[in-house]
Amino acid sequence: MTLPAAVVEPERVRGRVSVIDFEPSALRG
Repeated sequence: MTLPAAVVEPERVRGRVSVIDFEPSALRG
């Protein structure tokens, strides 16, 4: 579920910080 920075950054700009920030963080530990 961890997305590349190229995908993560644009998504954050769209206002999907909740999904993009918490999903990868939870999997990374």
